[in-house]
Amino acid sequence: MELTIDLEFQNLIPKLTKEEYELLEKSILSEGCRDALVIWTNGKSIIIDGHNRYEICQKNNIEFAIKEISFLNRDEAKIWIIKNQFGRRNLDSLSRVELAKLLEDIYREKAKENQTLSNGRGKKGCLNLDNLNFDNYLSSEEHKAFCLENTHDLTVKKEIIPVDTKKELAKIAGVSRATFIKAEQVLKKASPEVILAIKDKKISIDKAYSEIKQEERKSEIEQQKKDIEEGKVKLPEGVFEIIVIDPPWPYGTEYNPIGRRAANPYPEMSIEDIKNIKLPSADNSILWLWTTHKFMRNSFEILDKWGFRDVAILTWVKDRMGLGTWLRSQSEFCIMAVKGKPVINLTNETTILNAPMREHSRKPEEFYTMIDNLCVGRKLEYFSREKREGWEGLGNDTNRF
Repeated sequence: MELTIDLEFQNLIPKLTKEEYELLEKSILSEGCRDALVIWTNGKSIIIDGHNRYEICQKNNIEFAIKEISFLNRDEAKIWIIKNQFGRRNLDSLSRVELAKLLEDIYREKAKENQTLSNGRGKKGCLNLDNLNFDNYLSSEEHKAFCLENTHDLTVKKEIIPVDTKKELAKIAGVSRATFIKAEQVLKKASPEVILAIKDKKISIDKAYSEIKQEERKSEIEQQKKDIEEGKVKLPEGVFEIIVIDPPWPYGTEYNPIGRRAANPYPEMSIEDIKNIKLPSADNSILWLWTTHKFMRNSFEILDKWGFRDVAILTWVKDRMGLGTWLRSQSEFCIMAVKGKPVINLTNETTILNAPMREHSRKPEEFYTMIDNLCVGRKLEYFSREKREGWEGLGNDTNRF
């Protein structure tokens, strides 16, 4: 039987090292080819597994057995090849993700097809058989073959389960979805030396990912500083009756996307620099100053310098605990301060705000709803990270969320 090597299929299989190839050749020369070559007869007898064994056997005129396997289409063959590698080779997690990503286009198409079906646009000309044990999708080839076998048109009625491409690929790779996403970034951005170190188990995926994100953050902060120096971040015109500000307090903490995340998204400022901020506040205005226990004393000095008097402290009680040196933190504070005699719709709001924690430094939506209900006038969020209807934002990271 004449066998065919399909380069696309062959390239899905990680190449053996020189040492691995020599060991395989030595084994075949002394014991023969013990494992059958797997082929797919699809017009041609295409090798699906056993390319190296085939080459060695051909070169040395050694007999080999074959095992035929059927696939509906090339995509199914590719999935089988990748999964087979996981079962036969002791691969590290990064290599497993690298292999699984070769199937990304297949699963992305699968996700698109399921999205189309879930929107109510069924496949034209399919049979309506609820009890058929299909997968969650039908490829175009499967659909065509299925319809040709039947003589009447009905519509497939089947619950369509949305496909999470990364989750499916992570499952194939045998890692968590979070690890898969980190590994993707490492494969995309890390140097060849770092990738080799991970595969040699000298450093972890988490460590490499953390270093990449730290470098990105440093670059981002440097760009922000440059923008500030060049005057690209300008105060909006006029004054505001309501100002919310979450200053970049000087924690002196390195950003770590794996562990401690206490680094502020803006370049840190000293207490003196924060005091010297010129707030565009109206003569009669309300200020909401976000702070933590560490900077509570400094906050009142800052309010004095800004010309505001504190009137209440709002405590945001979060739905889960965070970090802490002495006690684990599950709260954050916002000092309500006023200047002059601002207009305010006082009702039955209290000093407690129960709301879930979101992304690092992102304040709860319930807080802004409360401000909208209480305060009257033009609103500004200083060091904003999100555009909000009815508010103006100041900062160079206003599209973060």
